[in-house]
Amino acid sequence: MNNALQLANVIPLHASEASSFLFEGNTFFDLYERLLQSAPDFIYTVNSNGFFSFVNSRSAELTGYNRNELVEMRYLDIVA
Repeated sequence: MNNALQLANVIPLHASEASSFLFEGNTFFDLYERLLQSAPDFIYTVNSNGFFSFVNSRSAELTGYNRNELVEMRYLDIVA
């Protein structure tokens, strides 16, 4: 299935839908987090020591580790 089609089913892609989501008491941070968590890609940040400081939900699915395990690991532990 096309990733764009999958993504369209999970997150608001039209401005009016995003406005509705925000009107329901959510913040832009909530919307941004929803976008990150529902993305079909491995999205992460690492700190200056190379450890994950953020991983999205898809990261756990792709690696087989849960999110708590991943944030205790270094990027090189996954790709090496």
